Amino acid sequence: MNAELEAFRTELRAAGEPYNLWGGRIVGIGLALLVLAQVLSSYSLLLLYLSLAVMAVGWVMLIIAFVRRRRWAKAHPLQEPSLTDLP
Repeated sequence: MNAELEAFRTELRAAGEPYNLWGGRIVGIGLALLVLAQVLSSYSLLLLYLSLAVMAVGWVMLIIAFVRRRRWAKAHPLQEPSLTDLP
């Protein structure tokens, strides 16, 4: 059962992987831009809008990864053994 569970987890991660990886990175870039907007006060409004837009794109990508994983998990349910099959 452990090998089956590990295969299920691997496939579940792979279902939303490119969006999850890039979404996290883009949110991090947006946060860095937000800090930069705090440091540079002369262009802070422009950087603030830019950082919010970048973070929104990153969150959308993270939500897409979540939805793809939920759909994959629904389409491939994990088959648990019955109690009578156990030794």
